[in-house]
Amino acid sequence: MDAQAAATPLELGRIASKFMLPGLGIMVSTMSIIWTWGQRRLARRFIRRASTSRVEAANLLRRVIKVGVTLNLVGLLLSVLGSQYIVGTLVAKSMSSFVGFG
Repeated sequence: MDAQAAATPLELGRIASKFMLPGLGIMVSTMSIIWTWGQRRLARRFIRRASTSRVEAANLLRRVIKVGVTLNLVGLLLSVLGSQYIVGTLVAKSMSSFVGFG
């Protein structure tokens, strides 16, 4: 077996781990967009139907907004952590390959 072929899965794992957090952040952001679309549909349903009491409507809206805010904050956290990981890796590579004056 070739030494280069043996190192390939390890290298692939390092690359995949680098983009895992930003990828999860993008997935959660997509879920947040879909959830926001559902909020719009819920608001239209409240406008069309007068059968929903104010207490039921307030409870539904409170739950929907809480889930939406949680999705947005988790997506933001994952994206920021992922970008810090990528930038930290790039800075470490540039610092390790630095050639001094001389």
